[in-house]
Amino acid sequence: MKKTKKKSFLVPIIFMLAGIGIVVFITITTVNANDFQKTASQTTAIVTKIKEVVREDTDGNDYTEHTVYVVFTVNGKEYSGVYNDYHSSMNQGSQVKVYYNPDNPSEFYAEVSIASAVGVGIAGSAVFLVGVLLMIAINKKDKTNQLHTDDKQDNAEDADDKLVVSDG
Repeated sequence: MKKTKKKSFLVPIIFMLAGIGIVVFITITTVNANDFQKTASQTTAIVTKIKEVVREDTDGNDYTEHTVYVVFTVNGKEYSGVYNDYHSSMNQGSQVKVYYNPDNPSEFYAEVSIASAVGVGIAGSAVFLVGVLLMIAINKKDKTNQLHTDDKQDNAEDADDKLVVSDG
């Protein structure tokens, strides 16, 4: 029983740890991006290309990954690279805001979207909550099974107590 109990708690624990990991990751990423934005300079970049790659997930469903390439100018020098964000409204020629390191303009990022960070944080919290609910359900099931086992043992003991042996 102990091995089964340990294994049954493994899935909820994985969910809970994954949820915590997602929330911690998005918090650190958002804080770092906000810190970068505080010291960065801002300019407008032009989308030069959007590369789309269709992939298949583990369930066999297709999804599209977008890689956005941009170009911008700082002090008369042109910089280009991959933009770390994508929106369906983007097209080749679209203007996007970039934050760049004034000492190294080739280091640049999209504006931090607090709404996206909150959304991912909520998703991480939901994954954690699923783990908690699974843990509660498994614990309740184990207690119910234990009660049924105890009842059967009590009934068997009662039956032994009522057994009368006569010599005939």
